[in-house]
Amino acid sequence: MRSLFLKDKWAALGAKFSQICGRECVEYVADQAEESRALRSAACLCDMSFSDKFFFAESDGMDFLDTVLAGNILKLRYGRLADSFLARPDGSFAAECFVADIDDKLILLAEDICSDSFVQSTLSSGNCGFKDISADYVLLCLDGPLAQKIVAELFGADIFNLPYLSVEKYAFDGHDTYLFRNGKTGDFGYQFLVPNGVASEFFDKLSGIVVSFGGGFCGTATQFISRLEGGFFNAYAEGMKVANPLELGLQWQIDFSKDFFCGSDEIFKQRTLDSLRRLVCLKAQSGSPAFKLGEKIFVDGIQVGEVVSCGYSHALSENLALAIFDKNYAFSDFDFSRELPGESNGLCTSISRPCVLAKSLSEASK
Repeated sequence: MRSLFLKDKWAALGAKFSQICGRECVEYVADQAEESRALRSAACLCDMSFSDKFFFAESDGMDFLDTVLAGNILKLRYGRLADSFLARPDGSFAAECFVADIDDKLILLAEDICSDSFVQSTLSSGNCGFKDISADYVLLCLDGPLAQKIVAELFGADIFNLPYLSVEKYAFDGHDTYLFRNGKTGDFGYQFLVPNGVASEFFDKLSGIVVSFGGGFCGTATQFISRLEGGFFNAYAEGMKVANPLELGLQWQIDFSKDFFCGSDEIFKQRTLDSLRRLVCLKAQSGSPAFKLGEKIFVDGIQVGEVVSCGYSHALSENLALAIFDKNYAFSDFDFSRELPGESNGLCTSISRPCVLAKSLSEASK
């Protein structure tokens, strides 16, 4: 198992550790209600170092990645990010990939659900300056309505000019660090790619600023439920349960004009089918138990869906879930039945996302 480089820092904060796909992660730091409050009212710092991280030579890497990833990487401009995915040869989802063009190189951040070496072996197969930096760099994320002000305190006011899906390089104690604006909670969100040589000092500096703004720390449990609330795809939740990228709603990450990318034959074939399912967000009836992974959803005794991601939203005081639905029933604002122990007709309601109104979009964050 790949260990967290900053484990001692997180342990000192009282973190509880777990693992994702054989890689160590912080699951909780504080009470989850407190973590959620901090994320939605100020900002929360989370460690995403379990993600895979790679460097490529800029020109050769761009040509190669365009033949592998689903998106059009050749259109990627300097200072910007492309959000795409890597599929297996059978078309099933393997990893969400953010590709950044900066500093005469490409940086690829992969939220990889493969426990084997498929992603690494696929991405290293081109002759394009590939380097696996997963064990050499820390990846931290900061999300919340005050995240933008916190990052400006760290790197300067020019970060206010960074649009969504952009990247910039900054020096920290003589080392290059990279800032990505690619949050997935609905509020302002940033990721920091920091070399291990200054990671401890960087963590202390950033943590001090976060606390001074009334923010806090969170683990993956809170980070992931905030993605569900905000309507963002989570490779480590629904991505682990639903193999088909089209059923995951990732069509927008695909360039269908491309002749080929990894898994494209099967994905193009699936696109012609009329039987594709769709993801639907659900909230439980008041007083009903929490959703469970694999729980069946019914209409008039007929199963129409199955829960593939779930959690308790402290921001809404609601039990939420994502379920993969028969497309004929994949609509918002309808009631469905749950098969609950000791109950014949537990109810849930389909709702549209985002489920929360992000403060980053209101006067509260100005």
